[in-house]
Amino acid sequence: HAVDPEVFQGAYFAFRRVTDQLNSLKGLGVEIDSSPLHVCPICSPRPDEGDPYAVSLAMDAVNKCSHLAHAGNDMELKPYIHNFFGKGEQEVADLEKKGCLDSIKSFKQHTSLLEGDDLEVSNCGSRLRCAREGSKATTIYDVNGLLGATCAHGFALPDLFCNMRRSENFTFYLVLLKHIVKECPSVKHVYIDFGCRLAKTWTWYLQALDKELPPSAVDLRIMVNWMHAASHDMSCQLENSGRFQKDAGFVVGEQSEQLWAMTKDPSSLMRCMTLQNRHDSVECLLSDINDLKLARLVLVLKAKMDSMHKKLAELDQCLDGIQAESNAAGIHDLHAAAQEFLGTQFAVSPT
Repeated sequence: HAVDPEVFQGAYFAFRRVTDQLNSLKGLGVEIDSSPLHVCPICSPRPDEGDPYAVSLAMDAVNKCSHLAHAGNDMELKPYIHNFFGKGEQEVADLEKKGCLDSIKSFKQHTSLLEGDDLEVSNCGSRLRCAREGSKATTIYDVNGLLGATCAHGFALPDLFCNMRRSENFTFYLVLLKHIVKECPSVKHVYIDFGCRLAKTWTWYLQALDKELPPSAVDLRIMVNWMHAASHDMSCQLENSGRFQKDAGFVVGEQSEQLWAMTKDPSSLMRCMTLQNRHDSVECLLSDINDLKLARLVLVLKAKMDSMHKKLAELDQCLDGIQAESNAAGIHDLHAAAQEFLGTQFAVSPT
């Protein structure tokens, strides 16, 4: 019998929604929070557990996952899956309808800044294409690419992706950053390749939306990821690169680049789909990437645990041998014997 394409499409995406829920940490019975970080078993906050380290995210855009304007936009079709495209995507769509996707134009609508006020305060002399307000979108594409956030372990974060309906600019980042500070209070560091220029604009944005954002929003640090920082002025690197910042740890901040590399093969097909089918395809792709990472992470953690147990067994065996030798020598309390030995070697008590 011939398969009805419409019935098959609806059944397939219903299957994808169910499998995504079953394969998630929550579906596996892990007690997690409801923030976008829940997809990562390491970054996800646990109940009654403090923050062991500063949680960090990486944000970036990619042009490969674009959409050709002539490919079509069937208004009767509706996307089936809404996991990674969430509140941020909806806000970007609303800004497009209002004609406010230009960074400065939309920003000045939320602030008391006057025309001519300078938001560009960075002394960095590097040419950053994504940070230039004058870049224009081509009419060939109605979606110029994809912008989103990943955790420090490379997991794509739900609700923190949006389509770029214009050339890459500050607006997309400001919208997603606003949702990050609202929904992920444990996040302290965000890595962006032109963070040296966005940081001050974010400060102005916080002042404009003071009543809408939690007090912890002022503690968010925007830094430049390591590889991209290498193309910045040395003075900018020392001031903004995560490599030289206190408490940043050994976080490279290039996780988004790894994610985009995994979207390369299907992107040429996605740009020729209808907008609605492209939406669902991106959702499925990001979900599959996360599932793959989760499976690998479980294997890595299991291998590490097995290695630790093996090492502990070796140490216990060595300790048993030492204990047997000491018993044969008439020494039954190793700790007391060690303290007595130290006391004979040092003028002051080791305690």
